[in-house]
Amino acid sequence: MRVARISKLYKLVKITRLFRVLKLMKQKKKIAKRVKSAITGGQQIERLSFLIMILFILCHFIGCLWIFIANTAGDDAQEDDTWLKAGGYADFGMFDKYAVSAYFVMQTITTVGYGDIAVRTTLERSICIVLELVGVIFFSFASGSLTSIIANYDNADTKNQEKVSVLNRILKEFNIPSELYYQLLTQIQSQDDQKTLRETNAFLEQLPFRLKIRTIMYLYKESYETVVYLKSQSESFLGWICPLLKQLYIPTEQYIYYETDRITEVYFLSEGAAGFVLPFKENIVYIEINNADAFGDIDFVVASGDQEMNIEEMFENINTVTFNMVRQFTVQALENTTLLTLSIKNIKRMQKQFNA
Repeated sequence: MRVARISKLYKLVKITRLFRVLKLMKQKKKIAKRVKSAITGGQQIERLSFLIMILFILCHFIGCLWIFIANTAGDDAQEDDTWLKAGGYADFGMFDKYAVSAYFVMQTITTVGYGDIAVRTTLERSICIVLELVGVIFFSFASGSLTSIIANYDNADTKNQEKVSVLNRILKEFNIPSELYYQLLTQIQSQDDQKTLRETNAFLEQLPFRLKIRTIMYLYKESYETVVYLKSQSESFLGWICPLLKQLYIPTEQYIYYETDRITEVYFLSEGAAGFVLPFKENIVYIEINNADAFGDIDFVVASGDQEMNIEEMFENINTVTFNMVRQFTVQALENTTLLTLSIKNIKRMQKQFNA
């Protein structure tokens, strides 16, 4: 008898190992962030992914508990008094028992209930009742999230398809160059990101100043840590400028800007590679632009020389001389490139506000 009690006590101690799974709850944010980066689709996908992960953890936990209960009761129980003995699984190996147990738990949670495995004891019935309630609640949440995902995807996809349809009609009617077509197509695909950015900035504007700065420092951390010019700036400056930065994606071999284009913004290279090129010499690269570099500002220097005024005078008269401010160089993306841009209008505001 003492040996049997010690055996039961040892099994009870071993089951505490299952609670290690609960440590995953502490990593919820990190796990959700990785899942979200793998399949971008908003909060609904993040919520659904997390629910599915919890479902599998729960199945594993209850499956192990199910075997433990049957083994513990089986020491003193009569024949066919547990689900293991009644189903003829008592002589199975541990892995086979686990597979049968997980199969039964998944049946119960999903409320399928084939009936090939039957519960025998009051404790087993009690656990089944709890599992059925959990299953109903889980699938109510899951079906709601899935419906929301499909609805949002259909709405976004319909709008994008309308824009792509218009672009295809333009291509067919006006025979625009393929380079221009793919550039416009890329722009359509990036408009969703711009919409999200505008919504985020609108939310930030409603926050108290200090809370707004703290939130911006967290949201735009990757941006200001990547760009050399922003690394040494104060929090108040970063809180002001970061929401004004717009992200721009340029495919390989596309021109970021071309000589004689109007000067409308300056650029910060966030990811990828770019270079100053000579278009009339088969785009020979004579200056490479590395990650975190700023460019596009050198055109101001040349343009101010052409206008016979210094940089300060150039900004003061920005509205009257914009038409004559054109690019003096050509820059091309050497690989798929992500840029941050700051408009001339916001540069002028920055100069007045911070004396930059």
